[in-house]
Amino acid sequence: MKDPRLDDLARWAQENFGQEHTGHDLGHIRRVVSNTEKIIKKEILTEAQAQIVLAAAWLHEALDDKFFPDTAAARVSLNELLEASGYSADEQEAIEAIVQDVSFHKRQKKAYPLLTRIVQDADLLEAIGAIGIGRAFYFGGAHHEPLASTPLPQDPWSSQNPKTVYQHFFDKLFRIDELLSTAVGREIGEKRTRFMKEFLTEFTKEWEDGSFDSLG
Repeated sequence: MKDPRLDDLARWAQENFGQEHTGHDLGHIRRVVSNTEKIIKKEILTEAQAQIVLAAAWLHEALDDKFFPDTAAARVSLNELLEASGYSADEQEAIEAIVQDVSFHKRQKKAYPLLTRIVQDADLLEAIGAIGIGRAFYFGGAHHEPLASTPLPQDPWSSQNPKTVYQHFFDKLFRIDELLSTAVGREIGEKRTRFMKEFLTEFTKEWEDGSFDSLG
């Protein structure tokens, strides 16, 4: 049964990310919620735990300093939203604990609780597959990154390569399947990673076929 309190969180997402244009828009948040629902179906959770996880999925960007640089103010706003929506102090604490550990660039090498791992996986899955490819180019365009370098790097796994959309696949996207920790996340991640590799194989061929050293 749907928790009516989630409607308030969905409205918050609409208000804060409805006009976002780097790949973290409302559509992204909705797909993370959808991924979360898929994972929840295969995990053994109580109804209360499931609602906590879904709330965290709607709010998973709420403490991301890319969007809310004042992290202290962001925490206050998050808890004010949750309190106004009817979440208890214990629920607020549980949701905040998940949200603060979702961001990829804040990820640490430690064992996370299952509820956190569910939302982490749901968010990571959004970065790979067909949607992930689209978001990579969308983000690259928003930040004026070139598609790829000419010639392409001899060792694409090197951290010294120029920053391009092509390089982003090797720096991050092809590594995501190693981070997925739920059964559903790993299953979907394997399929999406395979699709990305097929895409980049074709991209590499077309890029190299169209490259040249001079106009002569």
